[in-house]
Amino acid sequence: MRILAVDDDLMILELLETAMMISGNFDISTASSGEKALEILEQDHDSFDCFLLDIQMPGIDGTVLCRRIREMAEYKRTPIIMATAMSQKSHIDRAFVAGASDYIMKPFDFTELETRIETACKVAITRPRTQSSGSSFDTIQKVLNNSLAQSLEEPFEVGNVEGMVGYVAFQNYLLTLSITSLLATSVHAVKIANIDEVYSLATPIEFRGIVAKVGQIISVSVASEGEDCIFTYWGNGTFLCLHQNKSKLQLAGFETRVLDAASAMARRDGWEQSDKKTPHVVVGPMTSMKFLNKSSTLKRAINSVEKRCIRAKEVGDIFEHATRSVNDEDRGRAAQRESYADILRDYLREDTSELRGRV
Repeated sequence: MRILAVDDDLMILELLETAMMISGNFDISTASSGEKALEILEQDHDSFDCFLLDIQMPGIDGTVLCRRIREMAEYKRTPIIMATAMSQKSHIDRAFVAGASDYIMKPFDFTELETRIETACKVAITRPRTQSSGSSFDTIQKVLNNSLAQSLEEPFEVGNVEGMVGYVAFQNYLLTLSITSLLATSVHAVKIANIDEVYSLATPIEFRGIVAKVGQIISVSVASEGEDCIFTYWGNGTFLCLHQNKSKLQLAGFETRVLDAASAMARRDGWEQSDKKTPHVVVGPMTSMKFLNKSSTLKRAINSVEKRCIRAKEVGDIFEHATRSVNDEDRGRAAQRESYADILRDYLREDTSELRGRV
């Protein structure tokens, strides 16, 4: 397993090389700066399986380097573990938003570090991978659909969306939060209420594209409020969003903007002229992390948005039924008016004939 470790502290690099050599499971390369790391990546033709980046470095720091690595096609899914002695939450936030997979504090516990690297690489290996070939477009589409096929409940990563991180990275991020940070954090869920219909009518590629577009809509809608948010796709049409308790985000207005953007997206993509379903997005209420039980809090947020989805569907069904009834009534009245018009025309025709006979 090839690893590239980047740190401006040469002593740490030496310790890493010694520890990895003793382990015997890793082939480690090192760089003392972000600039040197990029040079290695440009010159080395053998891909790395994992990156270990120090966050605080002069010049190109670890966060910027992480983002630059993610921009490289061959490393969009490669595990990137951030390492630092700092505990400030802002640095952790920036690292995960830039594309980090995990986070570890200095000084290293090398047993823990080895476990983290192995776990991150196992997760990366299980992700779908596709290779370019000279196949036709239809064949490539078929291969992609087969490789990306998954259950509705299964989470997956969406790249290149500001503030959106992978499912594993999201959970790792929660683990890094101190008790003080947890007390100052809230979570809410955003769900595609008609996800079953959207999923059933889309190919795997299309479904992932829809989820990515909704993720982009969430990101832009949050940014328009001047807010910061880290969120992930949790599976089953659900996104989980983390905010600071001081957040002034108005969820009702946020939901309206997301719905409007989803409708505009559907019109732009021509869904109104196809059998595809426009994603109906519902926003759940904020749930505080103050209870410290992260799993329980996340479940509460998901349950809250699912209850809102049920109510929205009931209201939608009632509205659809009422609209259908009004339309049926209007059609009935139109038919009745047309019948009266036919009778009147027949009457006038007969009356005119009778007058002509008399003249």
